[in-house]
Amino acid sequence: MKRLIDLFRGGSPAETIEWSRLKPRAIDIVTAAVAPLDLHHQSSLQWVARDSNAHGARRLFRVHDAGAGRPFSVNWGYSFDFVPHLSGKTVHWHRTFKSARRDLWVIPPEELVTRAPQHEGEAVFLEKWHAMIDGGLEQAAKFFDISETAESRVALLLRASADIAHPAKQPDGSSLMASQFALPFALARDGDLHEAKRLLSSRLEERSVPEDAGKTLLANLEKVAEMP
Repeated sequence: MKRLIDLFRGGSPAETIEWSRLKPRAIDIVTAAVAPLDLHHQSSLQWVARDSNAHGARRLFRVHDAGAGRPFSVNWGYSFDFVPHLSGKTVHWHRTFKSARRDLWVIPPEELVTRAPQHEGEAVFLEKWHAMIDGGLEQAAKFFDISETAESRVALLLRASADIAHPAKQPDGSSLMASQFALPFALARDGDLHEAKRLLSSRLEERSVPEDAGKTLLANLEKVAEMP
């Protein structure tokens, strides 16, 4: 097992730290902190609502682990029951608690990060982990408040998808991101099937999506438009 070696801090001896040892404690910290938002530990470093709302949106909160001793960061947003994704050449849905994945999410400013334990030591790492989670959840709660309606989420998707290759910068320095099919399927769900088809067709061409998968996506778009 690869061991994470704490650097010397203030001339004191280096402390040997394993992320695998700290990870269960770090997960417990987040699980307790997200409980007021009714989010539950789903997998690794992601917490998700058990049920989607009436519009098929499911809240989520996530800690990003870039690995190799890089800093941890947080992000939050929604998984949409009505938005499919491609896995290879096959169209899949993520409509359950277990399969939920990001469709609209926020990456906060750079100050909401925690350096890996080998750079901090256990006590300092856990203190900063707490601060990162608390700061992220404070901003996440505000985001969920302003994105409570289907209309507000479509508006956010329009901003996030203006240039899908580059994150949409917010006034507070955060970045707004969207999965590749989130906007067309959200538009179809919202009743604008014509624009949804135009946008999806453009996306399929830009990304050279296999013909069979493209046909399936377009057919599913019409089914989503018929949802009550």
